[in-house]
Parts: sequence; structure tokens; C-alpha cells
Amino acid sequence: MSEGRIRFHQLLELHLVSTIKKKFLGQALTPATLREVRDEVVSIVGGVFEKSHHRLSPEAISWVANQHFKRMRVNDQQSINDLVVINEHKLSELSFSELELLKNLFGETAIGPELTTEYQRRSQA
Repeated sequence: MSEGRIRFHQLLELHLVSTIKKKFLGQALTPATLREVRDEVVSIVGGVFEKSHHRLSPEAISWVANQHFKRMRVNDQQSINDLVVINEHKLSELSFSELELLKNLFGETAIGPELTTEYQRRSQA
């Protein structure tokens, strides 16, 4: 990869942040608003993967969306993860090929270690 080239995970993050800020900035953080934000994140993640050549199951898209949603910041001291409990899919539910793809796409991000650990666990089995 050449220097200065944007990576898939960076493009996804930029798109998520700009869209969510534009749509929800200034709204009160009610349970309904948080559900709307999460639904929007799922829609964005699904749309980005749909437009790319990377194919994922709905469960894998939901897992990626939830990871991004949980890590969104409400302010400098608090993330959304501090405010909500999410029923989410586990990495163990995803296919090995999806896990490998996600590890390659997001290995350098905050979710990378979790993906790598699950990938290594399955590779040794």
C-alpha cells in the first residue's frame, strides 16, 4: 500500500462520522434517538459493503455496525457503549471467510485484536 492512500476502514469511519453528525447533531440522546443512530449505522455499514466487492452476511454487517456504534463518542469523556446495552452477534457466529475478511479490513483498528484472536483460535482448531 502506498503512503497517503485511504484504507477501507478509514473511508467507512469518515462516512459514518459525517453522516451521523449531519443527521443527529444537537438532538437529545433519548433511547429512541440512540436506536435511530444505531439503525443508521447499520444502514451505512450495509450500504458501504453492498457497494464494495466485499460480501458479508447480515450477521457480519450487524457485528461491524455494532462495533462502530459502541465506539462512537458522545463527548470527550463518554462513548455510546457507556449508555446502552446491545444484543449483538458474536464473532463465533460468523463464517471463517467473513472473519478473515474482517481481520484484513479492520486489523489495524480498535476491533483488530478481537478479530485476530478469534481468527487465530479458529486457525488452530
